[in-house]
Amino acid sequence: MSHKANLNILSFEADGARSEFNAQSIITNEASNFLEYEDSFYKIHFKAPIYNGKLFIRIQDPKHAKKTARNQIFSGAKLLSLRINTICYDQLFKLAHQSQHFLLKRDVLNVDKQDDGAALRTFHSNNLKQILINDTLPDESVGLFEYLFVLGELFDAYLCRNIDHKIRIEMALRAYFFLNMWKKYIECCIIKYSTKWYNLQKSFISSQSFDIFISMVESLVMLVIAHREYYSQFPLLPWEHGTEALEHIFGISRRILPDFNFYEFFKIQQRVSFRDKISRAGLIDTSRDRNSAAGYIFDIDNASLSHEIIEKLCTWPTNEDIQECTRVAFNESILLVKYVHIYSYDNDESFIPEFTKSVEQIDDITNCEDNELIGKYNLFVI
Repeated sequence: MSHKANLNILSFEADGARSEFNAQSIITNEASNFLEYEDSFYKIHFKAPIYNGKLFIRIQDPKHAKKTARNQIFSGAKLLSLRINTICYDQLFKLAHQSQHFLLKRDVLNVDKQDDGAALRTFHSNNLKQILINDTLPDESVGLFEYLFVLGELFDAYLCRNIDHKIRIEMALRAYFFLNMWKKYIECCIIKYSTKWYNLQKSFISSQSFDIFISMVESLVMLVIAHREYYSQFPLLPWEHGTEALEHIFGISRRILPDFNFYEFFKIQQRVSFRDKISRAGLIDTSRDRNSAAGYIFDIDNASLSHEIIEKLCTWPTNEDIQECTRVAFNESILLVKYVHIYSYDNDESFIPEFTKSVEQIDDITNCEDNELIGKYNLFVI
């Protein structure tokens, strides 16, 4: 239909539901033509389907993904394991109850899993700073810090508005490698020890969450390449590729008519449009008094992007640039997993993820690179 109407639909979004993700997978796999990016050295193969000569990239909403990542910590059925460290609810509970706390108590007590504000605070840099004690990272908090840092960077790769696309790709690929190395570690523990102590259902994030995060990496890389190849004159605004706009429209519609069918929804759209324009113009305050912190937070930013930022968003990395991002992201991921001792697993070659078997061993990474990462992220100083 979009082809006949001459509409160029670049992406189609989902909010993380398994049924929606599976539908996206079917649409992607049924295509006969693809735009592909491949790096044989790191065993990366990303693709986006092409229908009627137009790209159709699946996207997982980054704000929903952020809530999904937060909810993994709150699951009582899991104890996320990073060899010498675990990631669990009581760590966030203690952070929220410190004298100087960034997390709110309501973020950890009687929580709402769909609270955008709580998810934002969980992965905020101020929360990571609070984990540090006298500018050092306590041993018992290393796993939590790495989890929040790596996944927070993945979400920021979509949501941050003032960074260039090369940095976005590097941030996303770091999460890609880290998650795959972590998963491989758990699989090795299952073989070496027992499913009684380790299994992917209880010691790792859910399979659905893993699929969502990996898909986000693929989608971001393909969005950049798609814009470079097909829409190079237009800036890529990755934060606009999500379900937020649709949820915003439904939210306004429910303020006008709390319960509606499709016909009624169609009839009130002109009023919805007027209300949205008035709200964006700041002429009236349409926010409601809220008795709860739960729910969605819609990001309406009326400020225009500067020419410098627009120029960044129109600068496209070459495939060689992306390969360099991959190398940097992989090396940084090695440093992260080395720090929690899940890389050199009894010198077991099978521990190294399949897509990295041809890469040099971790001991070949120079101390210079270690120091560079320490200075860059202030992460490894204890």
